Amino acid sequence: MDKSKQKIKLSKETSKLFYTIPHFARLCEMSTKHIYREIDRGNIPAYALSERSTRILISEAQEYLNKKRLKPKEKQVCSCCGRFHESKLK
Repeated sequence: MDKSKQKIKLSKETSKLFYTIPHFARLCEMSTKHIYREIDRGNIPAYALSERSTRILISEAQEYLNKKRLKPKEKQVCSCCGRFHESKLK
């Protein structure tokens, strides 16, 4: 039997992992490579991605994005030149 024709069976946890990571990456606006790198470094535990992680990761990603969006950029008129400049609110 050729290895190329052989179907690879994934466990439920592994297949869930393949679904969850790209979904989490889209929500966090991060690349999947970056997330795999974070798992390798130990910053994101792999077991957290394989258990009941989809809901947890989605909520964490939404919290992360909400915090990221709290400081919007506003255009303000510069007093010296009269042009609009983007400045971060503090």
